[in-house]
Amino acid sequence: NVTYYENTYNIPWNSVASAHIFVDDKECIICIPTTEKAWHVLYDAPTDNLWYNKDANDVAIGVEICYFSDK
Repeated sequence: NVTYYENTYNIPWNSVASAHIFVDDKECIICIPTTEKAWHVLYDAPTDNLWYNKDANDVAIGVEICYFSDK
């Protein structure tokens, strides 16, 4: 999952996706410091914005849960 996101650095901004932290059954990888913005929510998502009173990308931490098909 981390490799997928690393390979999206050269695409248009409106297609970019990212997360701060990736977690699986063995480790946790911090890709983007939680003090920086990660594009983990659709911009202007109404429900998320109601929860946080701001755009969720600006104020929430993105955690990507990774799994394997054999689990």
